[in-house]
Amino acid sequence: MPKIVAIQAENCAPLAKAFEKQELIAKPVRIEGTLAEGIAIAVPARSKQILEAIRETEGTFITFGEEAIAESRKKLAAKGFYVEITSAINYAGYLKYSKS
Repeated sequence: MPKIVAIQAENCAPLAKAFEKQELIAKPVRIEGTLAEGIAIAVPARSKQILEAIRETEGTFITFGEEAIAESRKKLAAKGFYVEITSAINYAGYLKYSKS
């Protein structure tokens, strides 16, 4: 099983926060607004199972601020890929993870 690398926007990252604090379940958060609104889930369903899967695969979470999300979309557009802004966070995650 490959490592699972999960990505969340910093302005709405309940799973990443729970993972960092080694909690078993993500606590609800208040959505502070994010360009990546498609992944802005303040109360993620099945957070326990998600966190378990990340840990079992020795994976991790990566979070990004709004500037990094927008910059990722610009980089993709410069390459000819015009994506919805939420999708751009995945490219940012790929770039960051591939450098580690």
